[in-house]
Formats: sequence, C-alpha cells, structure tokens
Amino acid sequence: MNDINVFDFKGFVSSDGTNCQVNCVKLDFRTGAFGEVPSTRWGHAAAVHSNKLYILGGRNNDDINDLHSFDLEHKKWQRLEIGHPMPKARRRHSAVFVSSSIAMFGGF
Repeated sequence: MNDINVFDFKGFVSSDGTNCQVNCVKLDFRTGAFGEVPSTRWGHAAAVHSNKLYILGGRNNDDINDLHSFDLEHKKWQRLEIGHPMPKARRRHSAVFVSSSIAMFGGF
C-alpha cells in the first residue's frame, strides 16, 4: 500500500479522563494533488524531522533504494535524490534522525 492514515491524539487524553478517542483520517492520493506519490511498498524505514515524514527503501517486487519526504502540513510528497555512493537497496531496516542527518541501519 502507499496510503497514509493520520491518527489524531488530541482527544485521547483529557483532564477528566472521559474523552479517550483517537481519530483517524485516511489521505486519498488518487486526486493527483499530493506531488510524486511513492510506489507501494513494505519493509521500509520511516523517520520524522521538521514536520516531514521520510520513507527510505523497502520492497515491492524488488528491494528499493529510494528516499521520499511527505510534508505533513501541506500534504505533499517529494522524491529526494540520493548522492553517490548509493546505499544498497534494502528492506526491514531502521532509520533515525540525528541532528539534521538520517542514519540508516541493517536490513536485508
């Protein structure tokens, strides 16, 4: 799949403990207003930095070595170019931001 479900936790914790609901909104990418939507995939890594979600690699028919960002405020995808040397395509790896850099570890 290449959809995004946004879970809103604003109403999850209330001061009186009565309103404990998490709301979910699925973004519909079929309209074409979302930029360059990445291909469907599984086993990718994801990390958030400065109100953007970054996805790295994964697998569909083959392992992938691409990088995409999703602007959470403007709801737009962007494919990012990776300089050389390119990392090997992979799935089931992890990624985390350290300062302004993303560190990727492991995978198949």
